Amino acid sequence: MTPWIRISCSDLSFSASHFITFDADHCEAVHGHDYRVAVRIEAAMNAEGYLVDFQLVRGIVRELIAAWDHRLLLPLMHPRMRVAREGSSVHVSLGDRRWVFPEGDCVLLPLANTTAEHLSQLLAEQFRRQLAARNIRIRAGELELNEAPGYAAGWSWTE
Repeated sequence: MTPWIRISCSDLSFSASHFITFDADHCEAVHGHDYRVAVRIEAAMNAEGYLVDFQLVRGIVRELIAAWDHRLLLPLMHPRMRVAREGSSVHVSLGDRRWVFPEGDCVLLPLANTTAEHLSQLLAEQFRRQLAARNIRIRAGELELNEAPGYAAGWSWTE
């Protein structure tokens, strides 16, 4: 048997807008979601009888998602979409479509598309780095991103 903890608090949520492309001809309209994040950690039990402090893990996740809250999430590595800062604006083009957004409203992400799959992968990678930076040793982890009730994507890993 392996001990684990799961954290899925109501404050591990953020609201953000995005749009994704499905193929060369299909692009969604800009729209938003109320995302929720949950994490699961497997680790050895310490001498005090716990794996890792719940509040510490919760704080790490809250810190990661704070930068995305109430922002437009844009991919910098999309194969057909151009995203560029120009002055105090972000200009986006895809085929014959064009958008201009205030720079302060945008988060430019090192992703090919702002799908739940890519967003959860980026969060999982950032979460792993934060655990390692705090010298928190785990056996395995999982991060789940829910973009709407019943719709989730996530990543799991083993150390």
